[in-house]
Amino acid sequence: MITIKDTQAMEEHLNRTYSDTRTSRMFGIMLARPHSLNASFIKDNYCYWNEFSGKDIDIFWAGYGAYNPEDKDLIQVEVSGYAHYLQFSNKSFLEVKNAIKKVIPKLKYTDTYPILVLVDYKQGKICYEDAIVLKLVDDKEQIETSINSTMEFILNLVSDSGSVSDFHKLVIKCVNQKNKINITDKVLNIASLVLQ
Repeated sequence: MITIKDTQAMEEHLNRTYSDTRTSRMFGIMLARPHSLNASFIKDNYCYWNEFSGKDIDIFWAGYGAYNPEDKDLIQVEVSGYAHYLQFSNKSFLEVKNAIKKVIPKLKYTDTYPILVLVDYKQGKICYEDAIVLKLVDDKEQIETSINSTMEFILNLVSDSGSVSDFHKLVIKCVNQKNKINITDKVLNIASLVLQ
């Protein structure tokens, strides 16, 4: 889990970390403002998901980062198991969200529940054209507890995927083998969004 203030910081991190232009890597962008619906989700899971995602995927958190403490826009976000608060800026979040929406037209952020965008980084550049947009909660049911099972499902598949297309193929396989694997209907509903 990596905090970012803008898309330039994200791109610089990817270029620095994966400077070998032959490297292909999938990464994620989390869009989740810390308002009441997302506050407990972030507090309870940030450190766990950071450990779980580990070497398999970098997940950038839009709008989170270290800021000038005099910035009046800042929100302090408490995280269980983390000695410090995360800092969040609405201004930076909007900058990242709007930049992402320009390159991923299918992104429909409603500011209700978190969205994870999976994107490929290939040969030294970000490839938004194949991005997958995942709502972490099924809008029909609006059950927050499904966030955890959905993230578990996603992160388990990510560890077996080298790219967005690999991830997509694994989701199809899971949907086709629903009765053979342990996948709940809530997770399946959200996973099926990948197929649209």
